[in-house]
Amino acid sequence: MMNQLSIIIPILFFIFGFLTGYFLFFRKYKIEKQKGKEDYLTKVFNYREFDLRVHDFIRQSNQNIALALIDLDYFKRINDNYSYELGDEVLTRLVELISHQIRTSDLLFRFKNGDEFVIVFKDVQSDYLEEIGERLRRTIEHRPFSFNQKIVYLTASVGQTMVQHDDTKTSLLKRLESALKEAKSQRNKVFTM
Repeated sequence: MMNQLSIIIPILFFIFGFLTGYFLFFRKYKIEKQKGKEDYLTKVFNYREFDLRVHDFIRQSNQNIALALIDLDYFKRINDNYSYELGDEVLTRLVELISHQIRTSDLLFRFKNGDEFVIVFKDVQSDYLEEIGERLRRTIEHRPFSFNQKIVYLTASVGQTMVQHDDTKTSLLKRLESALKEAKSQRNKVFTM
């Protein structure tokens, strides 16, 4: 009996150690995989993840998917006049503000690592898209961002479009970026294509 225990106990410890190690490795793998999907600064999805999922959004066009591309007006001035650190803080707080304005079913991505963000609205009627964009634009415009006794006001231009069933990634992004370009030509505007 004692001889059997001296064999069984090390085997049990080996199995326990192996399973614990495997569990910890798998957990770390999942954490690292999630980090690969998120923007390092704002912790929302990154452009790489948007790029991987854009074809899924097109396939789901029958579910009334819309995209909004938000760009902060004159954001470079914040970095130039204050600091990049303040600019990073503004982006982080902007993401918090936007996150409180959208539904949990909607998705937020940092677009190409700048001061642009894409929101993917699921199950939205095209009639309401302009209203949604205006609400976001006004919320940003009327929200002071304060840091170390500095108050910064921002405005944003918003380009929006509904995903079409015959879209390609290229056509969808071209239309979205054209809508933003039109909005930016006047600054602090929403333009829907």
